[in-house]
Amino acid sequence: MELWGIAGLLHDLDFEKTANQPEVHGLKTAAILSETDLPVEIIAAIKAHNAEGLGVHRKTKLDFALTCAESITGLVVATALVYPDKRLASVKPKSILKRMKEKDFARGVDRDLVRLCERSRFPLRTLPV
Repeated sequence: MELWGIAGLLHDLDFEKTANQPEVHGLKTAAILSETDLPVEIIAAIKAHNAEGLGVHRKTKLDFALTCAESITGLVVATALVYPDKRLASVKPKSILKRMKEKDFARGVDRDLVRLCERSRFPLRTLPV
């Protein structure tokens, strides 16, 4: 799991420079990290989290989990913002599952990318509700 956490922390390292360039987002991070001793699995997952932009394929559970995690965070934040206290701590898994079904809620969140967690070890249906 530490490997996954590191990938999560580093995956958008180049975001400020590539925010308007999806065709290169992740590549700059991969180039920077390739100069380190990080496992290639992390670098591959960082590229794969932008598979559509880069024209690569997701292969590993980490690839799918990182993409899902990035996508679901938008849904979690949007859910928190409709709560009176606007706190992330107030958001419950049950609320996220409910919001997943509401197409007009957080329209920018690609539900198909969130559902990629089904290809990792964290299927949505097993979230505690």
